[in-house]
Amino acid sequence: MAHFYFVRHGETEWNKADRICGISESPLTERGRQQAAEAGEYIKAQGLRIDEILFSPLGRAKETASIISGITGIPMREEKRIREHNFGKFEGTSPKDAPDFILAKQNFANDFEGGESLFRVAQRVYNVLDEIMADETRVYLLVAHGGIFRFIRSYFENLTNEEFARSLIANCKVLRMGDPAPDKPLEHSLTWEVTDEMTAKRIGSAGSKILSTPNMVALMEACALELAKEYLSEGQTTVGAEVSCRHLAPTPVGMKVTATAKLKKTEGRKMWFDIEVHDEKGLCGKGSHLRVKVNSKAMKDKGAAKAQT
Repeated sequence: MAHFYFVRHGETEWNKADRICGISESPLTERGRQQAAEAGEYIKAQGLRIDEILFSPLGRAKETASIISGITGIPMREEKRIREHNFGKFEGTSPKDAPDFILAKQNFANDFEGGESLFRVAQRVYNVLDEIMADETRVYLLVAHGGIFRFIRSYFENLTNEEFARSLIANCKVLRMGDPAPDKPLEHSLTWEVTDEMTAKRIGSAGSKILSTPNMVALMEACALELAKEYLSEGQTTVGAEVSCRHLAPTPVGMKVTATAKLKKTEGRKMWFDIEVHDEKGLCGKGSHLRVKVNSKAMKDKGAAKAQT
């Protein structure tokens, strides 16, 4: 399976002023130019194989691409289909996270009163992605916009309308898209030492000073959580959705216990893990765990709203 890289342009004057910037032009700030240079230096230092830069025709993306190209020597070519979304009546307004703007980005057939509907943007962006993902002989860097990143995420992930609308990416962060990066870990281990607070006795079970099953499950989940972080985009976190385990042997206070989580498969926002737990004497537990990628801010807002009811 092919892959490509994505970079959002450097900071602009309107980014700095918290104004919505679709097809409107807004120049890079000095910080934005520095961000572009840092992205170029990162690509060069990491030795990333990139055959060509495709950039949006808008000035902020073109300048960002030009700075990266100048540092890396990678040739660049304009790609009109990855220009930013025309946000119609919202162009130039503030703030960027205004409730009516977030809601408008969840109405896929609406053209923002003179702008461009999400369906039309998806069509042009998906067409580009279909083409570059079909070409396994070349690796591209797309230099575009935050709005375009939402559609790229939706090409690879299952998103709710709200998650789509709230998708974010930092200026000039270099992201690999498509197949998993070869340096992404497929397993992770986490070790705890069993304390009195973690025993079955503490939860009123049998009076035993051994690792309780709830604490073993907590270790398993914490281990999978750390591995899942390697696969998250900007503004994402994961939540536990399902766990199944067998507690096979007792582990006394003072003994170290290690969970090892292995990423079994991914499907859209869902990530499945197989997990084994060993203490210093051998296998003491095993199970499976499902985690789901969610928008961090949306999850926080839902929790706050629920607490107020």
